[in-house]
Amino acid sequence: GTTLQMISTTRLQELYDAIPYDLIVLQYGLNRMTPSITDYTPYTQQLVDAVAHLRKALPHTDILIMGIGDRCQTDNDEIKTMPAIYGMRKAQRNAAIEAQCLFWDCYEAMKQIGGMPTFVENKWASKDYTHINHQGGAPLAEEFVKAINHALNNRPQVVATQPNDT
Repeated sequence: GTTLQMISTTRLQELYDAIPYDLIVLQYGLNRMTPSITDYTPYTQQLVDAVAHLRKALPHTDILIMGIGDRCQTDNDEIKTMPAIYGMRKAQRNAAIEAQCLFWDCYEAMKQIGGMPTFVENKWASKDYTHINHQGGAPLAEEFVKAINHALNNRPQVVATQPNDT
């Protein structure tokens, strides 16, 4: 995802002109993680830079970073969330804060549904305990849409007023 900066701003503007959109959703990081790394602080700046590049080309388009989902590994014959998940989520959330864009925590949504083990049991994800499939995407999409609707329905109202001329 950090290679977005390789797309010229002119090309991004041409894409927008062809099909205007109000929101860009960025979802990256799951395959970038490795079990031996838990600190993804450098990744934060890379995401911030990618968002800045998009903003330069599309200043009136909102941007949302979708945090990574659950990813598990075997630990003493027990399926557990990979420790790297927590570092990557932190890096992504920090990038969203620093870049002043939206953030949605896919990991939390998956956990509310039962986490990766439940996704695998329901055949919503591969037995690699990493990749969800189309069936697994459906309940996550429902949670995502609920979160967007909640945010839209509960945002502060801006009221325009006329200046008092007295």
